[in-house]
Amino acid sequence: MMRDYIATTLGGLEPVLVQELESFGATDIEPGQRMARFKGDIELLYQICYSARTTLRVLEPLASFRILSEKDLYWKTFDLPWRKVLGPDQTFAITGVINSRMFPHTNYPSLVVKDALCDRIRRDIGRRPDVDRDQPDIRINLHIFEDQVDISLDAVGSSMHMRGYRRYQGLAPLNEVLAAGLIRLAGWTPDIPLWDPMCGSGTILTEAAEWAIGRPSQIRRGRFGFQGWIDHEPGIWRKVKLADREETIPEGLELFGADQDADIIEGARKNIRGAGLGEIIMTEVCDFFQLKPPGKPVMIIMNPPYDEKIPLEEAEDFYKRIGDKLKKDFTGSTAWILSANKTAMRQIGLQSSQRFQVFNGPLAAEFCEYRLF
Repeated sequence: MMRDYIATTLGGLEPVLVQELESFGATDIEPGQRMARFKGDIELLYQICYSARTTLRVLEPLASFRILSEKDLYWKTFDLPWRKVLGPDQTFAITGVINSRMFPHTNYPSLVVKDALCDRIRRDIGRRPDVDRDQPDIRINLHIFEDQVDISLDAVGSSMHMRGYRRYQGLAPLNEVLAAGLIRLAGWTPDIPLWDPMCGSGTILTEAAEWAIGRPSQIRRGRFGFQGWIDHEPGIWRKVKLADREETIPEGLELFGADQDADIIEGARKNIRGAGLGEIIMTEVCDFFQLKPPGKPVMIIMNPPYDEKIPLEEAEDFYKRIGDKLKKDFTGSTAWILSANKTAMRQIGLQSSQRFQVFNGPLAAEFCEYRLF
């Protein structure tokens, strides 16, 4: 049976989210801001929850309505068929994203929905369900924008950027979903050597490696939200997991990372080893400006420091040196650079051939392609 779902992502990654949903076989895809609606059966839902790399959350909509007041929110929530969602002995939690002048205290609507749900269940069976904020059987997603309310079931649980391989954070770790999205935006394929010469904690390279070998993004997750759903299909879930067990290293796969700080490289190696990729990703302690030319065309994806996030004196001169190094030693290659410092980016001295705006945390950043002729 086909059902309606929503996949959420980071700002700027909507095009690659749509591409990824299409690759799984989703239909009737409708992209929106930081999300896409789509249709699929329960097997498709399980596949996306298990393997998608550019998705933060996967939701099944329960209800969508407009409200006039707090009481309106309570009663419209109370009227929902909660017995079809929550078993008598199941726990639940509510995750809220609230942007409404009706609710200056953003935590309050979640409490209203909780009370309405509990009161309805108590009316139906004589007792209230319990709340478990850490490991609920059912996680409910509440989204309110002004007077519009959307209530959904969270099919995964915690955010899908939590891959489970990170042992070392570093100063400014790149979100795993953002890293996966940058790789897609850049059009990288495993037959192209990929270099990250300012690799930090190694997230871009780790995401590239896991995608290249066909590893599901959530393979380390112990439990998924849909496993607590009343209509969960354990047999189909086992089938999905068994189908995605085989990993293959593509012939010629080359992934290389460097950083000038030995401690940072050691941290990156911890993450890479934690992901079981120590034989696939090569790393080196080396300042970018001292790197030997690759001697062949490569794709560079790099996230240099920028002063909004990491204090960096003379940022404009630093970015000029990046451009000079690329022009001198990487002829024939393609460089993609992510930065929120637009002023410094102009000092690279190269004409970008593509430019995307993405969000790195709260920062609006540019992801630019430079073809090095």
